[in-house]
Amino acid sequence: MPRFWLTGRLFYGGCGHSMQSTHGASKADARHYYYGCGNHLKRLGCEKSNVHKDEIENTVMRLVKGILNGAKALAYFAEEAAEQRKTAHADTGCIDGLREKLRETNKGLSSIVATLEKRPDSDALYTHLPLSAACSV
Repeated sequence: MPRFWLTGRLFYGGCGHSMQSTHGASKADARHYYYGCGNHLKRLGCEKSNVHKDEIENTVMRLVKGILNGAKALAYFAEEAAEQRKTAHADTGCIDGLREKLRETNKGLSSIVATLEKRPDSDALYTHLPLSAACSV
């Protein structure tokens, strides 16, 4: 079955319900794909007939391309992209959290090394490392 990329994004203005994927078969057993109003498909009183999938998707694609090809739209999207990049790089919370985890890990490793230096035959190392990392003796 083909992908219906407008499902959940396309709404019928008459009743406000979303358009859902549906299909039918001809007498020759050929499949035909449509978008149908959810209220119509559930027989809830909407009279909107089904719309051919390719027809409506091509119309939406043509409209979107027309919007995106405009000079004002391109300038708007460029400004938005620049602003999002600036905002993303200004937020150091994630990096700060990773640095703290690195400090904690390094502290733990230092503790293990100190224990091994004091008592090389100690089992303390094995309590801090996963079994796969521990050497078998």
